[in-house]
This record gives sequence, C-alpha cells and structure tokens, in this order.
Amino acid sequence: MIANLTDMQGIIAALLVFDMARVADIADQLAGRGKFVSTLEFLPGEVRKRHGKVVDIATELAAAARAGDENAVAMKVSTVLMECSSCHYNLRDAERRKEMENK
Repeated sequence: MIANLTDMQGIIAALLVFDMARVADIADQLAGRGKFVSTLEFLPGEVRKRHGKVVDIATELAAAARAGDENAVAMKVSTVLMECSSCHYNLRDAERRKEMENK
C-alpha cells in the first residue's frame, strides 16, 4: 500500500505544475495495482472491494486528467484519499484504535 501513497504524492506534485499527462499515467498505475490487489483472495473481502472502488475512481481520475479538467482531478484525488482513509480507519486500524481508547 506504500506504492499507493507514493502514487498519490506523485499525482499531487504533477497536479501542482499542471502536468496532466503525468497525472493520468500515475492514476493508470494506481488503477492497475488496485485491480491486482482486488483479486488477492487472501485479503478480506471488504479490503478487496474497497481496492476495486479505488480502481474505478483512479480510472475516472485518469480520464479527467486527460481531459485537462483540473477541478475534476482534484475532486477525484480527494475521493481516493477518503476511500483509503476510510478503509484504514474502519478495518486496518480498528483494533489499534480500540487499544488506545482503553488506555
């Protein structure tokens, strides 16, 4: 998942200099990786499902970048980050959060 974070950083950096071709390329990589991860049967179903959602959003992000729609790109970046954050909050970090709350 570190690669996904690196992709998001790259997308934001490219967006800052309006390099929409780079944004689209990175979004395509993000979608490709998400598609692969969504098929890994050893992962919980909810994790695979959420990676599938990221694939859809990243695909839309790449299309918006190719169209040069900076506002749509920014909204899709936000949507990807919210999806990642939500999954990590609700699934990956739930037990650690419970432990911290009980201290």
